[in-house]
Amino acid sequence: MSTLYIDRKGAEVDADAGTITVRTDGERRGTVPMGPLDRVVVKGTATLTTRLIARLVERGIGLTVLAGRDARPVVQLPSLAAGDSGARLAQYALMADEDHRAALSRTLVLAKLRAQRRILAELSDAGPAPAIRDGLALLDRSVRRLDRASAPPARSTLRGIEGAAAAGYFRALATLFPPAAGFEGRNRRPPRDPVNACLSLGYTLLHGDAIRAAAAHGLDVMLGVYHDIAPGRESLACDLAEPVRPLIDRTVHTLFRDQTVRAEDFTRTKAGCRLKKSARRSVYRAFEAAAPLHRRLLDRAARRFAAGLRTRPDPPAPPALPPPPDGAAAPQDL
Repeated sequence: MSTLYIDRKGAEVDADAGTITVRTDGERRGTVPMGPLDRVVVKGTATLTTRLIARLVERGIGLTVLAGRDARPVVQLPSLAAGDSGARLAQYALMADEDHRAALSRTLVLAKLRAQRRILAELSDAGPAPAIRDGLALLDRSVRRLDRASAPPARSTLRGIEGAAAAGYFRALATLFPPAAGFEGRNRRPPRDPVNACLSLGYTLLHGDAIRAAAAHGLDVMLGVYHDIAPGRESLACDLAEPVRPLIDRTVHTLFRDQTVRAEDFTRTKAGCRLKKSARRSVYRAFEAAAPLHRRLLDRAARRFAAGLRTRPDPPAPPALPPPPDGAAAPQDL
């Protein structure tokens, strides 16, 4: 299966007899059969017909629409949810079980920290500089702290551990990029340098894949375990993507190491750093080349999470209502 990227200003995208057609100014620019497609990503000011959207949903093809100069996702349309409602019912019950959420969150954060350590060690195999050694040591201490805890820390404590480890990780990672990239650590909304611009786009594409993985296993993508509910945020997709993000970091590092993207591929203004079309094309290609691994990891994580929900014991029954005081009416069944 594959992804179709449409990144052309003023594109008119429609479905026609099992294919996707792209036109600009009324002239056909290309036709792609839907059969091999797994997802479609559209960037910029394009027009999508209702017929196209209906065909994508019918065929289970995901749709991501990125709008604005910062390429924020404004549409994340997964395929129709699979499976029965059992996983979702258990997911709702899990939201009230803080101890179980903390245990699952510890597993997630440990997986992310270990992935960060592997990527940092891999990218610095020629001999770690002091900043790299400090970053690796911080990640090792964080992993030991979580491993040795007799009980899972509260999620607020986990966020503090993860945040401190991430700051050290990105400080170390920054030393592996060319100075001209201006990368000193993670920043976003908007990204202020070329590396962060590429990371943000890669993380956005990864998030779309995480949404699709969750929906494919019948999960409610808005209900996270580690990430709390927030308006408009697919919190479960954020959970699934966290341990996989270091793979995006590796992909972006390769783009700069091989000079596939360069300073002239970006524009910098007071509003932040933006990718030109040439840079976006390079990120799309690199992302898709690396995608089979991270998509397998996302699918496995979503499948295991859904299976675990179905085998959870039933939640305890809510406490009975106290008897009404003398003279008061009993509550009525509705």
